[in-house]
Amino acid sequence: MNKRYTPRIRLILAVLILFSCIGCDQVTKSIATQTLQHSPPQSFLADTVRLEYVLNPGGFLSLGSNLPDDVRSWIFIGFNSCMMLALCAYLLLNLHMSFAVFVSVIFVLAGGVGNQIDRILNNGLVTDFINLGVGPLRTGVFNVADMAVTFGVIAAVFFSLRQKAAESSDVPELR
Repeated sequence: MNKRYTPRIRLILAVLILFSCIGCDQVTKSIATQTLQHSPPQSFLADTVRLEYVLNPGGFLSLGSNLPDDVRSWIFIGFNSCMMLALCAYLLLNLHMSFAVFVSVIFVLAGGVGNQIDRILNNGLVTDFINLGVGPLRTGVFNVADMAVTFGVIAAVFFSLRQKAAESSDVPELR
């Protein structure tokens, strides 16, 4: 492990990212609830950005929203809690992973915790409020926690693949 990124520095950075992402997620969800809950969708930048209040009972793109309440609760609260604990254990047991992958996994954890807080406080529902698109081509409605998870997963895959390529050739590894 590079001495610049000691376990102490990693822990401090992890706490900063976790508090920043979770705090930003919770504040934006609160603002969305207060300002968008009883309003029609608001459009910006020629409808490229649309803000609309949605309570999502499912996961990514409402996956699982039609499951029975007890099953959905077990999956989205119970299983997700286990997955986040597993991510914490993975981070603690793999202190020699590249710094970039470490930070990426922290973003996944932060997003997961942000949405988990929502599920616990809102009877299994997550507040979503951002929708992007051009014309009929649009994303699903999402939130800041979803952005953190998406960024973290894409970055972790990218840096892991880059690390494997560096190990099998002379490409310098990003640490």
